[in-house]
Amino acid sequence: MKAWKFIVTGLAVAALAIAVLALLENGKTVTVKVVAPDTQNLQSQGTASDANAAMEGLHSVQIGIQSYAVDNDDRYPEPSLVTSTNLVDSTGHPYVDNWPTNPYSGGPMQQGTGPGDFAYTAGDNTFSMTVYGENGEALLTVP
Repeated sequence: MKAWKFIVTGLAVAALAIAVLALLENGKTVTVKVVAPDTQNLQSQGTASDANAAMEGLHSVQIGIQSYAVDNDDRYPEPSLVTSTNLVDSTGHPYVDNWPTNPYSGGPMQQGTGPGDFAYTAGDNTFSMTVYGENGEALLTVP
């Protein structure tokens, strides 16, 4: 008897079911073993996914800040302007069309040092931003 091992996720379940039915119709014996997922590994993947989302969010805000500077003689916005509602051009259009969501809290990303938050400082013709991970660790600093 041949043993076949499949790791099945998502839509692949339907394809596997069709293959099993075809084998059964042809008189083959099919044994199915269901294994529970490694939840610890899935949790660590979730943490990595959240960290990636936080870094992508920081990049979106960074682009908005740099766009602001282009429109304002290379002056970066004051920290009080770097929010989901205040980072807008002279016509009220946001520099960040879809303000990123904090992957840890589910709310909008904001300044702070909590998970998914970012620190922002601006000076003469320069700025710095750092986004924080699940345990308060700095994930990424730009530029």
